[in-house]
Amino acid sequence: MTAELPKQPDCSKLEQLLVNQKITSQKEIKTAKSAAFLFNKRASTPVCLILAEENQLKKSDITKLLTSKPVYKEAVELIKNDKSLDQNKTSSYISKNNNILKLLNELTNNNIISLNKRNLLLNKVLNLKTAAKTLASMGLLFEDSLEAAFRKQKKKISFCEILYEQHLVTLSELNHIFIKLDNSLKLGGILSNLGLIDEKTLSNTLKEQSKSGLSFGSILVNQKKISIQQLYFALSIQYNIPFRQLSNFTYSDSQKIELRGIVDRKIAEQNFIIPILLTYNNLMIGVFNPSHVADINDIISKYSDLKISCVLITHNKFEQLYALLYGEILNTTNDLIAGHSHTYTPGKKTVISQPDSQYRLINDLFEKYLKLIKDKNLNPDRKVFHDFIRENYFKICSEYDCSNVSFWFEFPNNNLKIMASPVLSKNQTD
Repeated sequence: MTAELPKQPDCSKLEQLLVNQKITSQKEIKTAKSAAFLFNKRASTPVCLILAEENQLKKSDITKLLTSKPVYKEAVELIKNDKSLDQNKTSSYISKNNNILKLLNELTNNNIISLNKRNLLLNKVLNLKTAAKTLASMGLLFEDSLEAAFRKQKKKISFCEILYEQHLVTLSELNHIFIKLDNSLKLGGILSNLGLIDEKTLSNTLKEQSKSGLSFGSILVNQKKISIQQLYFALSIQYNIPFRQLSNFTYSDSQKIELRGIVDRKIAEQNFIIPILLTYNNLMIGVFNPSHVADINDIISKYSDLKISCVLITHNKFEQLYALLYGEILNTTNDLIAGHSHTYTPGKKTVISQPDSQYRLINDLFEKYLKLIKDKNLNPDRKVFHDFIRENYFKICSEYDCSNVSFWFEFPNNNLKIMASPVLSKNQTD
């Protein structure tokens, strides 16, 4: 009754790039992969077996559990809903049994299911919340022990997460590597290359996204395919913006006054951004949806003397900080689940401050450009577009002695044009 560890994904190209680019060594990758293997083994262990390993349950307790009516009823539903099984063949055995362990053994002995399938089903049964609650109702376990066991079950982790947590690779280095893997830098591709989702999950999620209109990441989190932390780790790589949990963070009274003076409630609400910290002339702004990074233009143009950096925070933390800072409740759910469609608002500007690290921001600009071009026979090159933005950024910065440049689209004489202008400080405009 041991949990079967899922097959490790083939990340050889990712590993090769990490080594060839001299970002990390093969030895460090091997160590990280071993740590990920052990972590994932624990993550795939049913909660009842975790309790057994910790000597909180006896073998006889698990046998008693598997003969209980609530667990049998739930297990039968599990079998009936399994589309890979021949329901005509399983139904006759179900009607003759009232013991899930005996039922699974009969199905295996009569070649209705394989031994591997039998073990997988048994592990699912031992991981059901019904099984855990039955243990408590039978007086075999305390509720707090169950909660502790469920907390120990986590989503599988990638070796890249371990390398990042151990400070063996930086976010910018991961962003650089994933651009080389796929310069479209799509979220699904990143999660797939990290080994957190497989091709089937990727395909099914894309189909669900087209039907429901929900964001790709929200679907995966809702279906418990990945954790919210893993979603934000992938988004961090995609947008090259660090994720911060800010577990114990709060504002002082003086900070509230100062930050509200820079970002008033209306701007924060409209753009879903929140000021977090001001140190000298460095302002840290939090966003829960990285597509809103492009929406800090009002802040940059109004306070161009400030050096603004962005971090990703969860939508729950965003709502909490918004309530603390502005004294009001703001529901972010609708914005969180909505997919980012690269829609274009006439005159809306994208401010670039670091073209070499803001690849995804420029990529979003490119996606808008693709939607706006009228000649559908044109096939603009993504790299040429990126180089164009980068070259014009440095040219304008050199000419006007600035560090921020706005890019936007206009339609003079019904022709699409890419426009650019420097974002000047107050001293430069006075």
